[in-house]
Amino acid sequence: MEWKRRLLIIGIIAGVYAGCRYLFPVVLPFLLGWILASWIYPLAVKTEHKLPIIKRGTAGTLYMLLLLAIFTGILCKGVQVLLAQVKLAVASYHGLEAWGMKALNQCCHFVEGWTGIQAADTRRYLLSQAEHMQATLLADLSPSSVLGALSGLQWVVELGSAVIIIFISGILFLKDMEELTRRARNTSSLRGALRVMRRLKETVITYLKAQGVIMLIIAVLCSAGFWIMGSPYYLLFGLLLGALDALPVIGTGTFLYPAALVLVIQGKASLAIGCVLLDIVTSFAREVLEPRLLGKKLGVYPVVILAAVYIGFFIYGCTGFILGPLSLCLIYEIGKEQELW
Repeated sequence: MEWKRRLLIIGIIAGVYAGCRYLFPVVLPFLLGWILASWIYPLAVKTEHKLPIIKRGTAGTLYMLLLLAIFTGILCKGVQVLLAQVKLAVASYHGLEAWGMKALNQCCHFVEGWTGIQAADTRRYLLSQAEHMQATLLADLSPSSVLGALSGLQWVVELGSAVIIIFISGILFLKDMEELTRRARNTSSLRGALRVMRRLKETVITYLKAQGVIMLIIAVLCSAGFWIMGSPYYLLFGLLLGALDALPVIGTGTFLYPAALVLVIQGKASLAIGCVLLDIVTSFAREVLEPRLLGKKLGVYPVVILAAVYIGFFIYGCTGFILGPLSLCLIYEIGKEQELW
C-alpha cells in the first residue's frame, strides 16, 4: 500500500540521518581501518607468493607500520611548519596591523579616485565596522568560552587516538580478511548491505576520494605558489585555499582575485599577476583531474552531488561535505534495495 511505502521512506530517511549524525563518527575509524586493510591486503598476498617465508599477515602488518611511520613523519613535519607560521603571524601582529592600515588607506584613496567618495569617510566607516566586530568578539570571550577553547586540545588527543585505532583495526582486519569476507558473503542478512556498499563505492565513495585527492593537490599547488611568491605563510595559506576550493561554488579565486586587486592598488603588480596565475593553474588542475579521477564511474549527476553537499552543510555543519552526499546515496540505495523507487 502507498501509505506503507511512504512510511518506509520516512523511516529510511530518519534512520540514515540518525546513523550519519550519531553512529558514523563512532564507526568511522574502524571503517577506515577496513578500507586501509583492503588496499594493503593484495600487496601482502603478492609478498607472500614471492617470499613464502613471510606470511601475508606479517607482510600486511609491516606495510601498515611503514605507512603509519610515513604518515606520522609527514604530519609532524607539517604541523611543525604550520605552527611556526602561526607563531610568526602572532609575533608579527603589529607589523601586519600596520600593513593592513596602509593597504586600507591605499584602497580608500583608490575608491576616492573612482567614485569621488572622500577617503577619510570610507576609512572611518570601515574602521567603525571593524571596531564593532571587535567589541562583539570581546564580549563573547567570557571565562567559560576561553576554557572551552582550551578544551579544544582534547580534540587533538581524540584525533591521535582515532589514527591509532585506524591502524590497529586495519592490522586486525588484515589477519582475518578472507574469513571476514567469506562470512559476510554467506550471511543472508548482510548480502543486501554488501550490495548497497558496492553501489556506494561506485558513486559517493568515488566522488569523495576524487575530491580529497583534488583538494590535496590544490593545497600543494597553492603552498608552492605562495612559497615562490615569497610569502612566509605559504603552508597556512595553501591549506586554507585547498579547503576553500573543496567547498561548493566557492573556489580559490574567491581569495586570490581580491588579493590581486589589493596588490595592484599597492603597486605590487608582479605579486598580483602571481595570484591570478595561481588561480588559473589551480582551476586548470581541477578541470584536468576531475574527469580523470571520476570518469564515467559516477552514477549520480554532479549537480545532485553539489545539491547534497549544499544541503549537507545546513544539516550537518562542516562535515556536510562528506555526510551530505553519503546520506543522499544511502537513502537512494537502501530504497532501491527495498524496491521503493
